[in-house]
Amino acid sequence: MYRSRIYGTAQFTGFATPAETNQLYRRLLAQGMTSLYMACDLPCQMGYDSDDPRAAGEVGNNGVAINSLMDVETILDGIDLGTTRITIVANANAAVILAMLDVVAERRGVDKAKITGFVQNDVMKEFFARNTYIFPIDPSLRLHSDTVVFCKEHLPNFHPFNPISYQIREAGATAVQEAAFTLANARTYVENAARRGIPADELGPLFFTIIVNHRDFFEEVAKIRAMRRIWARLMKEQLGAKTEAACALRFHASQGAVGMNLMRSLPEANIVRSTLAGFAGVLSGAQSVGTRTMDEAYGIPSAKASLISLRGLQIIAEETGVTSTADPLAGSYFVEWLTDEVERRINEYLAKIEALGGMVNAIKTGYVQTEIAQSAFAYQMDCEAKRKITVGMNLHADPEPAYETHASYRLDPAVQHEQITTLREFKRGRNAARLAASLQAIRETAARPEGNDANLMQPIKEAVKSDATIGEIFRALKDVFGEPRQGAE
Repeated sequence: MYRSRIYGTAQFTGFATPAETNQLYRRLLAQGMTSLYMACDLPCQMGYDSDDPRAAGEVGNNGVAINSLMDVETILDGIDLGTTRITIVANANAAVILAMLDVVAERRGVDKAKITGFVQNDVMKEFFARNTYIFPIDPSLRLHSDTVVFCKEHLPNFHPFNPISYQIREAGATAVQEAAFTLANARTYVENAARRGIPADELGPLFFTIIVNHRDFFEEVAKIRAMRRIWARLMKEQLGAKTEAACALRFHASQGAVGMNLMRSLPEANIVRSTLAGFAGVLSGAQSVGTRTMDEAYGIPSAKASLISLRGLQIIAEETGVTSTADPLAGSYFVEWLTDEVERRINEYLAKIEALGGMVNAIKTGYVQTEIAQSAFAYQMDCEAKRKITVGMNLHADPEPAYETHASYRLDPAVQHEQITTLREFKRGRNAARLAASLQAIRETAARPEGNDANLMQPIKEAVKSDATIGEIFRALKDVFGEPRQGAE
């Protein structure tokens, strides 16, 4: 563990324009951050361009605005792709963002075997936890498998997907539900990859997940320990893995954010919450750790808040001594008992999902959504009855004037206008015939049956090179796949 290599540090950042995000990344890397953790704004995640009417007011909020290859080139300008781990929070839009990263690497002449990191690319949880999906679930899973095959062939050390528990927990799931639904999603992805010719032993070493750390310190540690056991058995006993490397659960320890973890009341208190969450991740053996900041109950983090959060992780690594022991909590009666108990409850959920025909059917029938909704309601009732305490909200609350003046980052509306103007100028300067041909190739490939000979990543990559925007690419795919109808998945 950390005696040979310390955990990576990554702060979830990205805001406003690509140029501003680039400046932030360069500054954080100079301050000791070891990998980028790129946040895309909501229009980008939904497959809309910044000049789309549906993007009004959201451009550059809660993430960086990305429309074209030019934007990704700007974000990564001056950053060594061969030594900097690249993490991209992209789910339904992952295929296009991944293609952009691949083209940037090609144009720079970077050895693609040296590119490490992961694209979040967990589209299944969008259908029951976050709702930022673009297509119905079946074509969404086809596109997901296309990205996995593409990475295996072109970006061999880049993690092609990472099931994420963050939004599942933030939607109201319990720790047990969070773990169970995340593992069920992961199993589905591995099975789909096997059908596309990538066995578990080849995919397993590239498997990387994001697990959220919430408030109950020991429950979170026990949850991760239980997930490791269950995943190893699933891979070996049910999914056909034969090597230890394929059975390991590698993960990034994140932290729950607004609503269930961070408060607007006395934002500096969130520094304590973030540090404790990071500490739980370290004690659980995370390969990389990222904590939230004191600002994230207000919006995206300021530069100062990001630096404080980074320093907290560095203090844990360098000053506490916990990194000198591989598993410091092993053997604790309470931790071992709690791990067994959490594992038992996770397995009960997994058995129920299998009885329903797997995770896709469990989502289509509404089972997963109902379970989370009931847990979210129960949690709210516990908060109102003060059975669950949130300092600053239902106990030791501060008056609102004490925190309304907190100096968090505020996006200048002029920045949004600048991004839209730049995009419109970019669109006017393209080769219209080449662009149209590349988009038609996407439609034709999407109309063919799923398979490695109809992998959508190649025409998407060609469209990216033809300066197609995210909105244009996804409109072409919608022409074939259609759009989802709420409640009819």
